[in-house]
Amino acid sequence: MQKLLIFNPDFQPFEPKVIERAFRSCAEFTNLRLDEPCGALIECEYIEPNDRTIIRLSGDASTISMYHTWGAALRAALLIQKSLGVPLRMVNDDYSFDLTFSDISTVEELEAAMDNARTS
Repeated sequence: MQKLLIFNPDFQPFEPKVIERAFRSCAEFTNLRLDEPCGALIECEYIEPNDRTIIRLSGDASTISMYHTWGAALRAALLIQKSLGVPLRMVNDDYSFDLTFSDISTVEELEAAMDNARTS
């Protein structure tokens, strides 16, 4: 299973309260949990009628991770970026692409940007 990692381009940690607000601002982010036993500061699910992904803010607030690299995960990444209003950097777990994005509005545009940011 592939995983997406999102982080700030300057490697600064996220502010957990800001991330929590971003998740609470959209009805598709559900089952919000704080200080999870797995070490995540915040964990939630992004749910659509036929797709879903688990999202976690790491214990040191440096990364947001999501399972899968398509569909719901990509739409969740776009919503997070729009809610935060700052450029975000995204890689997958095998680092086959490295993308900083901010003005992308559709999954198709994001997939094309990911293809153009291939590292291998």
